[in-house]
Amino acid sequence: MQYATPLDFENEVETQETIQLTNLDNPSATTVNSDRLSQILDTASGEINSYLATRYNIPVVPIPDILKIYCIDIAWYRLAKNNAPEQYATRYTNAIARLKDIEKGVMLLVTNEGVAIAQRTATNALVDDRGFTLNDWSASYIPSEERPSFTEQRLRLY
Repeated sequence: MQYATPLDFENEVETQETIQLTNLDNPSATTVNSDRLSQILDTASGEINSYLATRYNIPVVPIPDILKIYCIDIAWYRLAKNNAPEQYATRYTNAIARLKDIEKGVMLLVTNEGVAIAQRTATNALVDDRGFTLNDWSASYIPSEERPSFTEQRLRLY
């Protein structure tokens, strides 16, 4: 499932630029390569899912506008390949940084109406190969002032 459609992309990026980006192998093209655009939006959506899967059931439905924007930014950067202007790189870097914030729980996904999208619960949490969930790790944090310190004297007791 794509978080942004080819039409969403074309509404965000100028038509001539979209034609150029989707036809890097054919500079004389005069129309958007719809297959290439759809393929890169699939790739961008997959990249987004790789960040969201730790906290949310994927694909996220309904699709918040912010995910649509991130999808376009990632696709835009990926289409340009090694010729991405700084503007594309900046938007891509910012999208990935926000996705990492969502992955860590620093940001929450909300619907366009401002309602928080439900996160995974204990019954549908991702579990690693040792049987730990994401919440198991965050619950094990002990503030440094309460953590036992290893001193030479304490180590001699062992």
